[in-house]
Amino acid sequence: MKKMLKFLKWLFLGVLAILLVGFLYVYFFVLAKPGSISSLDQATDHKWHSIPLEGETTCSDGSEYRIFARQGKSQNLIIHFSGGGACWDDTTCSSPGTLMKAMLEGVPRDLKSFYAPNIPIVFPALLSGIFNAQDKANPFKDWTVVFIPYTTGDLHIGNTINTYQSKQGKIQVYHHGRKNVLAALNWISKNIKTPRKVLVSGESAGAYASAFWTPSVAAIYTKQPIYQLSDGSLLVSKRWAEVIDTVWKAESQSF
Repeated sequence: MKKMLKFLKWLFLGVLAILLVGFLYVYFFVLAKPGSISSLDQATDHKWHSIPLEGETTCSDGSEYRIFARQGKSQNLIIHFSGGGACWDDTTCSSPGTLMKAMLEGVPRDLKSFYAPNIPIVFPALLSGIFNAQDKANPFKDWTVVFIPYTTGDLHIGNTINTYQSKQGKIQVYHHGRKNVLAALNWISKNIKTPRKVLVSGESAGAYASAFWTPSVAAIYTKQPIYQLSDGSLLVSKRWAEVIDTVWKAESQSF
């Protein structure tokens, strides 16, 4: 009898897990998947849309890179840089984080995953806070938002392709943060010509990027007030200069 109850218990949990995975698949890949557009004029429904970018844009694993945009009801603009770790050597770059790994292992106390190799399927469906257009108390609910995902492990500023050694063999990482951002800013400048106010924001690794790229945004919008918000802790290391300019080839001093 006990064996039968144990079997039924695991059978129930297995069926429940299958149903949960099926629900998540339908939600993220069908119901919440943003439609693709090329111009912001096509986004008249005030919903999230994905924009594939031209040029050498790519995620760190070589998959397609894209940004997300939602046209607001006001003339104000948020340009937000997503966060999510970094990688710079064999250890960190051979340990990317994935949604499946997070679901199976949870969030460990010790850091086991160091960066996102591609765009998580939860974007932009689970974005909240200043992105919540349904929250009446949100002062940014009517702003147009351009969300720049972070998938290159280089604080959005790398400009190289590196090969690292993992336990399974060699791994190639596209540190194309600069190419991705420049393509994103090019799209933004063509599609949002005269915003009233511009907020350049970022969290975690994106906090660094928001500070780094604000001068470039200000060069586009020379007549508009520009605000910059870094939502992230300051991480001080003597190695940053070497990593940024030697490993990621960001050439930050000459950019």
